Amino acid sequence: MSCDNAENLLEILNNLEIKYIKQYDSFKNGYNSTKGGNSFSREFKEVTAYNELGNKIKTFESANDASEYYKTEIYKIRSCCERSQYCVLINNKKIIFRYSDDICSLEDIEKVKNISKGKTINTFNLSGKMICRFESADDAQTYFNIKKSRIIACCNR
Repeated sequence: MSCDNAENLLEILNNLEIKYIKQYDSFKNGYNSTKGGNSFSREFKEVTAYNELGNKIKTFESANDASEYYKTEIYKIRSCCERSQYCVLINNKKIIFRYSDDICSLEDIEKVKNISKGKTINTFNLSGKMICRFESADDAQTYFNIKKSRIIACCNR
């Protein structure tokens, strides 16, 4: 197989990726979160929400639908589905999200049980007067729209 430029090579590689993901069924029964190529099919992959005890709450057609239903950022739901975070804290409840072809395991439930809801964060103006109190760094992150790690770094000074 050969090609004459980078654009053609990319098209060939995208087509091969689609072919092998389909051949090995690794979108539904494996680790691929898209159908390959330039597709963004993880946007349309079913997502199931579980409570912190592992009981199924609801299944959504996509992470976007779950995001709209719970009124939370889609990246949090995707991160949970892709297991880079254990759960999403919504209205002081720990919600576990998994792509519907994945399971919520006992190990997932144990990890979620061990997560504390976070420490209270107080914000002050330059005069030292308290402005706001947040129940967690996640709440402060949402309010200020800055990275949680920056908030935690400030709290640890």
